[in-house]
Amino acid sequence: MMEQENKTPIIIVGTEAEARLAMDIAHALDVMIFGLFTDEKEDLNKEINDIMVVAELDTKDANTLLDDPKVQVIVAEKDPTLRKHYLALVEGREAGTASFIHPMSAISPYALVGMGNIAAAGLVVGANSKIGNMNLFGAYVSVEMDVLIGDYVTIQEGARIGREVEIGDEAFIGMGAVIHPGVKIGKKASIAAGAVVFQDVPEEATVFGNPGKVA
Repeated sequence: MMEQENKTPIIIVGTEAEARLAMDIAHALDVMIFGLFTDEKEDLNKEINDIMVVAELDTKDANTLLDDPKVQVIVAEKDPTLRKHYLALVEGREAGTASFIHPMSAISPYALVGMGNIAAAGLVVGANSKIGNMNLFGAYVSVEMDVLIGDYVTIQEGARIGREVEIGDEAFIGMGAVIHPGVKIGKKASIAAGAVVFQDVPEEATVFGNPGKVA
């Protein structure tokens, strides 16, 4: 998690709903947003919720700002493929990439959280859980103890992840889904909103219903 100093300038990469979530977290943390970066030239100089889109990614202007070691970058994008792409454009510059966790969250001091994660209010993470990099958590997600979450995972609002669950890279867990203890969710699997999962889910499979069944 980010040990915030309120004078640390934050650049948010993205202009959609996830960027607005990051802005909300920034206000809750009382940090300064320098501006938004986009990969769409037509977005330049627009204002989104009073924050200006200041630069297009992979341009001289963007790279100049990213070469400031005081800057922290938050990649705020729903699509995991775009998250990877944006991170690749940021890596190698002097700016840091940090996690952005809402202060109304409860993360065990015995849990490990990687870099680049974004979490809305109400995230709970139990002891000895390990969260990878570049994940996106909606509001009031519950992650029990001894859970392993990979990279580029999206877990939507109100989902509940039981003890000793493993979630592979780029998996998607829909709003209000429940993953029972010990279940393994494969890479790029998709769990529909409200699904209740009792059994392991193969890679790239889609699960619906209660009890959850592979489509």
